[in-house]
Amino acid sequence: MNIIVPAAAVFLSAAQMAGAATVTQFTDRTAFTAAMESSFTETFEDFSLDGGLHIAGGNAVLLDFGPFSQAIRLRGNPNPTVGPVLYTFGGPVTGFGATFNISLNGLGGGLKVEVFSGVTMIAAFPDAITTGNAQFFGFTSDTAFDRVEVMVRDLPVLISEIHTVDDVIFGQAIKPDAAVPLPAGLPLLAGGLAALAALRRRRDGR
Repeated sequence: MNIIVPAAAVFLSAAQMAGAATVTQFTDRTAFTAAMESSFTETFEDFSLDGGLHIAGGNAVLLDFGPFSQAIRLRGNPNPTVGPVLYTFGGPVTGFGATFNISLNGLGGGLKVEVFSGVTMIAAFPDAITTGNAQFFGFTSDTAFDRVEVMVRDLPVLISEIHTVDDVIFGQAIKPDAAVPLPAGLPLLAGGLAALAALRRRRDGR
């Protein structure tokens, strides 16, 4: 049995890169996972999407056949009747990754990825997936986002890209270490210790 994911009803005609985020791209799942503070992985081992994940657009078809769970079969054609594949997460996240396979019907145009917070595009990866079978692509961002769009790359000629995606991981990335503030009473404690040391030296000098 296949499950057809409904096509998205909304397409952005123009997204401004107003609040560009600082992002780190990963091609290794282990390294990406180590950069996450908390995350959820959708393995597609049943006929449901969990953890708040929703996938729509791109003529998405869920292909979960036990060991053959190459997850979602997607047509990344830029034709407006197909549109991008939309990933949403039930709330803002700062990390996203998945294993993509673009060799299903032979290599096509490859895939690009665009990242949004509301209607604002905060990051773009124009050559996210270009070659390979079961290739991991992921990124973390210092700005939270609520939608990831995957579509065929911009090329001189229109080339579609039918692909699958598996083991989608998303959640909160580890934040850069912040400076630890000193306790408010520490200067007073240091001053008191210095005064005691001076008093002791004075007594020893008698």
